Amino acid sequence: MTGAEQVAAALAAHGLRRVFSHAGGTISYLLDAIQRAGIEVVVARQETQAIDMARGAYRASGKTQVALVTSGPGATNAVTGIASAYYDADAVLLLCGQVATTQMRGERPIRQWGFQECPTVAIMRPIAKAAFGLCSVGIELQIDSAIRYALSPRPGPVVIDVPMDLQK
Repeated sequence: MTGAEQVAAALAAHGLRRVFSHAGGTISYLLDAIQRAGIEVVVARQETQAIDMARGAYRASGKTQVALVTSGPGATNAVTGIASAYYDADAVLLLCGQVATTQMRGERPIRQWGFQECPTVAIMRPIAKAAFGLCSVGIELQIDSAIRYALSPRPGPVVIDVPMDLQK
């Protein structure tokens, strides 16, 4: 089972029937796996709109909702939506695509290594309940914990950076 399929299985296990997304290359594996799992992908015209739709669905249902955006400008376009979710206490899980771990700059003294690599976790951490990079071990448990954490003790957004090689 691929990492993307594990993410989709975790979302389905929580009874999620839809996610909100503005598609991009670094989330293509996730979008395919989510659709194969029978979860509807509602397409937004812009990343903040995807988060706003997830916020509205959270308010209507009381359940954590999921938005997906691609790396780089996709993740930075999501900042306003995540800040709004944080200040309004809306339980949203944002899955951000990211370049493969082998393409991350790491400690190299350069701006970026992979195409549209972005320090998403560092950018989102001050305006989210939690922001972290997905690890290859226990993907379903990480997604499950993030969905639950977004709801308690005070609801708010959780952001997970999902590198492409972990999706494959």
